[in-house]
Amino acid sequence: TVQGGIQDFPKVLDFGLAKVTERQMRPGSMILTQEGMVFGTPEFMSPEQARGEPLDARSDIYSLGTILYELVTGKLPFDAKQPMDYINMHINEPPIPLAERVPGKEFPPGFQEVISRSLEKNR
Repeated sequence: TVQGGIQDFPKVLDFGLAKVTERQMRPGSMILTQEGMVFGTPEFMSPEQARGEPLDARSDIYSLGTILYELVTGKLPFDAKQPMDYINMHINEPPIPLAERVPGKEFPPGFQEVISRSLEKNR
């Protein structure tokens, strides 16, 4: 979840997965999730997360890329109506190019590259 801060700058607030990981890492605790389980917000889910695979920093980069995409275009990288459609698109479809999302708006090539690389499926 992203909300405005005290001085109207965005803050990423949803660390639900971090809480699960934190609990899993405590000495003597039982692992709460298993490979194959899917947690998260479908609109911002990484391909690995959508497939129920183990997560690492690449998942965070993908989700951050999704947030950046939405911040600069006002829209998500995929057009979907149902959560399962988002999940399928994160796994199988390329994102809609920035220039198609905001016709007439020019983005710096370096910025486009950052977004594109962060949203690659095979990283």
